[in-house]
Amino acid sequence: MKTMIVFLFFFFFLISNVSAQKPYVSMKECGNDTIKYIETNLRDNKERYIGKPFAVFTDEFEMDIRFWRLLDGRQPEEDQIWGIVLNYIESDYHYVRDQHRFYDILIEFERPYLKTGPDYSRNGSTLLGKARHYFDDYIVKDIEIRDGLEWWKTPEGCLWKGGKLN
Repeated sequence: MKTMIVFLFFFFFLISNVSAQKPYVSMKECGNDTIKYIETNLRDNKERYIGKPFAVFTDEFEMDIRFWRLLDGRQPEEDQIWGIVLNYIESDYHYVRDQHRFYDILIEFERPYLKTGPDYSRNGSTLLGKARHYFDDYIVKDIEIRDGLEWWKTPEGCLWKGGKLN
């Protein structure tokens, strides 16, 4: 009986571990549909990036990344960057005006937070090429995608996980 229980426990552990690590799905496999690509890789399979360096995400992500906002404002070091908001569209004006669906990608980092908002700006990292790899050494703690048309309309639209979006 004990052997059977141990076997069942091991079997369920193995199944849950295998299902947690779904393979990366390319943009081509998503039919070049940006919404499906983001939902598949960042909503349905975000565990692939949790606990790993941000570089894993930037190396796989096939779309151009636009660093839209830095996440800081948590106590006690309000200027330290603990997360970022990414976008993959140049400007959300036409998307909002025409009601085209898009996502904002929110990424929270594990401590320690080594970089500050002023450091980020002074290094010219707001440029796409440099910014893509600026946080490569940070460990991803959580990823959330939010409907870009809806979530800014909510009371917490400028807040996330105890900090403000700058």
